[in-house]
Amino acid sequence: MINNAAVFDIAPITDITEASYDRVFGINLNGPLFMMKAAANLMIKRGRGGKIINMASQAGRRGAALLMIYCASKAAIFSAKQSAALALVKHGINVNAIALGVVDGEHWDDVDAHFARWQGLKPAEKKAQVAKSVPIGRFATPQDIAGLAVFLASSDSDYILAHTYNVDGGNWMSRGRLPDRFGGDGNESHPICRRGPCRHGGARDADGPAGTRPGAGARRGPVPHRYRRAAWTVWGGRFPAGSRP
Repeated sequence: MINNAAVFDIAPITDITEASYDRVFGINLNGPLFMMKAAANLMIKRGRGGKIINMASQAGRRGAALLMIYCASKAAIFSAKQSAALALVKHGINVNAIALGVVDGEHWDDVDAHFARWQGLKPAEKKAQVAKSVPIGRFATPQDIAGLAVFLASSDSDYILAHTYNVDGGNWMSRGRLPDRFGGDGNESHPICRRGPCRHGGARDADGPAGTRPGAGARRGPVPHRYRRAAWTVWGGRFPAGSRP
């Protein structure tokens, strides 16, 4: 079962309305929740397991000044997916999601008109701006999404659970992050600290020795003993000589 229905609305926080909230959340969150409930009950009754795929959005990963209600509705899908996955795995039901970027279609006429109203843009101007912001350089098409959806619906994905896969042309790049308890600020990309000085005792290093992965030559500083085993996994198994947990 694929949850694909969604609606869009736009307004600054000073102009949002309860009517907009009820409509967006009623379709973007209530719809998937109760469709998952209905599908899960049927799959459990049949006793053959199943696959549930929720269409999420990169809008659920970060806020946007004019998209408070929409972004919040899409962020809720991430949490709902995880909860459903943990509840249904014992029945052989896999729940995953696909986070879309900007997908071309007739709905973009409405989206573009909303942005034109609130940002004072010309018709089609916002769509052109958005297309240029995608690293791949264009909007997605339904065909760009179909392959992953088929994979997640197939037996090839039987060991995949509670994941969200990005199909967004590179707009949101997934990366490992070092939690605060390991000395990072949650924004550092490891094994290299790419966003400023490394705060856990290592050094910024864009290129390791020849033949190694990027950052393999980065100096690693002292790590509190209680964190070493967990950090060993986070950092891909590289510690200073003699400090392996």
